[in-house]
Amino acid sequence: MKTTGTVGYAAMFEQFHPTDLLKWCRQAEESGFTSVMASDHFHPWTPEQGQSAFVWSWLGSLGATTSLRFGTGVPPPGFRYHPAIIAQAAATLVEMFPGRFWLAIGSGEALNEAITGEPWPVKAERNARLQECAEVMRALWRGDTVTRRGRVTVQDARLYTLPESSPPLFGAAFFAAFFADFLAAFLAAFFAGVVFFAAGAFFAAAVFFAAPAFFAGGAGSSPRAFLARSTDAFRAAIRSTAAAGASSASSGWTISRPSTLASMTSCSAAR
Repeated sequence: MKTTGTVGYAAMFEQFHPTDLLKWCRQAEESGFTSVMASDHFHPWTPEQGQSAFVWSWLGSLGATTSLRFGTGVPPPGFRYHPAIIAQAAATLVEMFPGRFWLAIGSGEALNEAITGEPWPVKAERNARLQECAEVMRALWRGDTVTRRGRVTVQDARLYTLPESSPPLFGAAFFAAFFADFLAAFLAAFFAGVVFFAAGAFFAAAVFFAAPAFFAGGAGSSPRAFLARSTDAFRAAIRSTAAAGASSASSGWTISRPSTLASMTSCSAAR
């Protein structure tokens, strides 16, 4: 089975003002992009980036002012967000914008999640919590009343505004070095696809070569969205890789992208 991905625009909330990002997402759509990933962090990666808006307030505006598909990058349930709250927010967006919203979740970084003051767990524990939270969210999307006392506690939770179908639930990874066997098996077993985050020439290699191997032997899953940072290095890597034919059958990827790759430059305006 051929693996299919989508090159889309990444709205970096750590670096840009949300009003500007909304304008640039509209610009991205005009340039031929069909999908947007909006980052969900409490802090910027460095103080010098200077921004960190609340993405869930912004997603409704994006849905109302564009026809883009869109999703998160990436809230880790079970820390600053309870999984029932993420499930409710996602269900509302899917109901308002059918077929357009997808949810990507991850195991989290202490930079954003340790603000609660709770002890920061090791990676294996965070993966287990991620799996448990995904199970809670899926149960809520089915319309179940959920009570659970495990790594997260849920008491008599039920969603009353439910979409006809649950949002696609994706796992997140930063780059090819994370595609160890245990992580590949973990994500392929529990999620519908994968969202990649990185920049530069190394990222293009992850797109075209790591992704097919990542899902080999999985449960028939394939990435539905590949979303990339809009950096000059990444644009150059995409152009050179596509020109070399790396998106052909030899890599197992079919890449959906704007007809004119040069249009990607119009989506990277800086403050």
